[in-house]
Amino acid sequence: MGFDRVKAFASTPILTYAGLLIIALFISFQTVDRKIQAKKAAELLAAPQLADVYEIKDSEGNFSLLTIEAIAEDSVNIVIRNLMSTKRAGLSKIKSKGRMA
Repeated sequence: MGFDRVKAFASTPILTYAGLLIIALFISFQTVDRKIQAKKAAELLAAPQLADVYEIKDSEGNFSLLTIEAIAEDSVNIVIRNLMSTKRAGLSKIKSKGRMA
Protein backbone atom coordinates (compact mmCIF):
# COMPACT_ATOMS: atom_id res chain seq x y z
CA MET A 1 0.00 0.00 0.00
CA GLY A 2 2.94 2.36 0.34
CA PHE A 3 3.29 2.74 -3.42
CA ASP A 4 -0.37 3.73 -3.85
CA ARG A 5 -0.02 6.45 -1.22
CA VAL A 6 3.05 7.93 -2.87
CA LYS A 7 1.40 7.73 -6.27
CA ALA A 8 -1.65 9.63 -4.98
CA PHE A 9 0.54 12.58 -3.96
CA ALA A 10 2.76 12.54 -7.04
CA SER A 11 1.94 14.69 -10.04
CA THR A 12 3.33 15.08 -13.52
CA PRO A 13 6.12 17.67 -13.61
CA ILE A 14 5.17 20.90 -15.37
CA LEU A 15 8.24 20.68 -17.61
CA THR A 16 6.69 17.65 -19.26
CA TYR A 17 4.32 20.01 -21.08
CA ALA A 18 6.92 22.66 -21.94
CA GLY A 19 7.53 21.16 -25.39
CA LEU A 20 3.84 21.37 -26.24
CA LEU A 21 3.76 24.99 -25.11
CA ILE A 22 6.79 25.85 -27.25
CA ILE A 23 5.22 24.20 -30.31
CA ALA A 24 1.92 26.02 -29.75
CA LEU A 25 3.72 29.37 -29.42
CA PHE A 26 5.74 28.71 -32.58
CA ILE A 27 2.61 27.92 -34.58
CA SER A 28 0.88 31.02 -33.23
CA PHE A 29 3.80 33.29 -34.15
CA GLN A 30 3.99 31.78 -37.64
CA THR A 31 0.27 32.33 -38.20
CA VAL A 32 0.46 35.96 -37.09
CA ASP A 33 3.57 36.57 -39.21
CA ARG A 34 1.89 35.17 -42.34
CA LYS A 35 -1.10 37.46 -41.82
CA ILE A 36 1.17 40.49 -41.40
CA GLN A 37 3.17 39.59 -44.52
CA ALA A 38 -0.03 39.12 -46.55
CA LYS A 39 -1.28 42.52 -45.41
CA LYS A 40 2.02 44.19 -46.36
CA ALA A 41 1.97 42.52 -49.79
CA ALA A 42 -1.58 43.70 -50.41
CA GLU A 43 -0.59 47.27 -49.47
CA LEU A 44 2.40 47.20 -51.84
CA LEU A 45 0.29 45.89 -54.72
CA ALA A 46 -2.37 48.53 -54.11
CA ALA A 47 0.14 51.38 -54.40
CA PRO A 48 2.90 50.53 -56.91
CA GLN A 49 5.93 52.81 -57.09
CA LEU A 50 8.23 53.57 -59.99
CA ALA A 51 11.02 50.95 -60.32
CA ASP A 52 9.30 48.42 -58.05
CA VAL A 53 10.27 44.85 -58.92
CA TYR A 54 7.70 42.08 -58.50
CA GLU A 55 8.31 38.35 -58.53
CA ILE A 56 5.74 36.49 -60.61
CA LYS A 57 4.90 32.84 -61.22
CA ASP A 58 3.19 31.83 -64.45
CA SER A 59 0.65 29.05 -64.94
CA GLU A 60 3.41 26.61 -65.91
CA GLY A 61 5.30 27.15 -62.64
CA ASN A 62 8.10 29.34 -64.04
CA PHE A 63 9.30 32.40 -62.14
CA SER A 64 10.24 35.76 -63.59
CA LEU A 65 10.38 39.43 -62.66
CA LEU A 66 8.39 42.44 -63.74
CA THR A 67 9.35 46.07 -63.21
CA ILE A 68 7.16 49.16 -62.94
CA GLU A 69 8.38 51.50 -65.70
CA ALA A 70 5.85 54.34 -65.58
CA ILE A 71 2.82 55.34 -63.57
CA ALA A 72 0.03 57.57 -64.84
CA GLU A 73 -3.25 58.55 -63.22
CA ASP A 74 -5.12 55.45 -64.27
CA SER A 75 -2.47 53.12 -65.65
CA VAL A 76 0.76 51.40 -64.79
CA ASN A 77 3.32 50.40 -67.43
CA ILE A 78 5.27 47.24 -66.66
CA VAL A 79 8.16 45.41 -68.27
CA ILE A 80 8.38 41.64 -67.91
CA ARG A 81 11.92 40.26 -67.93
CA ASN A 82 12.81 37.89 -70.77
CA LEU A 83 14.59 35.43 -68.48
CA MET A 84 12.75 32.78 -66.47
CA SER A 85 13.64 30.33 -63.74
CA THR A 86 12.00 27.09 -62.74
CA LYS A 87 12.80 27.81 -59.08
CA ARG A 88 12.20 30.90 -56.97
CA ALA A 89 15.89 30.82 -55.94
CA GLY A 90 16.86 31.53 -59.56
CA LEU A 91 15.31 35.00 -59.39
CA SER A 92 18.38 36.40 -57.66
CA LYS A 93 20.45 35.47 -60.73
CA ILE A 94 17.94 37.22 -62.98
CA LYS A 95 18.09 40.34 -60.79
CA SER A 96 21.87 40.38 -60.98
CA LYS A 97 21.85 40.27 -64.80
CA GLY A 98 20.59 43.84 -64.96
CA ARG A 99 17.48 45.81 -65.53
CA MET A 100 16.46 44.65 -69.00
CA ALA A 101 17.60 41.01 -68.86
